[in-house]
Amino acid sequence: EEGNQTQNGDRNGAGDVPPPPAPRNECVVVGLSTASFDTHHNMPGWDDQSYGYHGDDGAFFHARKKMTHKHGPTFGVNDTVGCGIDYISKRIFYSWNGKFVGFAFSKLDDSILRRGLYPTVGVDTNCPLFVNFGERPFAFDLAPFRKWEANVLKDGLSGLFRSSGARTR
Repeated sequence: EEGNQTQNGDRNGAGDVPPPPAPRNECVVVGLSTASFDTHHNMPGWDDQSYGYHGDDGAFFHARKKMTHKHGPTFGVNDTVGCGIDYISKRIFYSWNGKFVGFAFSKLDDSILRRGLYPTVGVDTNCPLFVNFGERPFAFDLAPFRKWEANVLKDGLSGLFRSSGARTR
C-alpha cells in the first residue's frame, strides 16, 4: 500500500514522513550542573561544575573537554534520554528510550550535592527538543529502579552485618 510504507524511507502508518536523522556534527547533551556552570561557553561535562552525556558520540564528560569514558549509545532525533541522581550511592545515572543505560559518574562529592545539581541540556543543533521535568510520565519507570536499589542496599547491609559477626534476622 502506498500510504503504509516502512519507516526506513517513507511513510509511517499516520501518513507522515519521518524526520531525517540529525547530521553527525550536531549534538545534544543531557546532564546536570551546579548554579556556577557557565552555560554560554561550555557544554555540560566540559568543566568541573557539570556532568554530561553527549548524543553525538555516546560519551560521558566531566571536568574536561575530552570524554571520561564511552558508555552509552549515541542519541538523536526521536530518542528520549533521562538523567537522575541516586543520592544514597551518590551516583548519576542515565536512561535511553526508557531503558537503563547505567551509572555514569560515581562517588559524587558531598559539597557538590549540597550546592545542588540542576537539569542541564546543551544544544548544538537546529532540531526541536522537548524537555520533561516531570509534568508528563517519564519514559524510564523509576519504580523498578528504586526497588532494585533498595534490594542492593539491603543485600549490601546484610552482607556487612554478616561479615562483622553481627547477626541478622
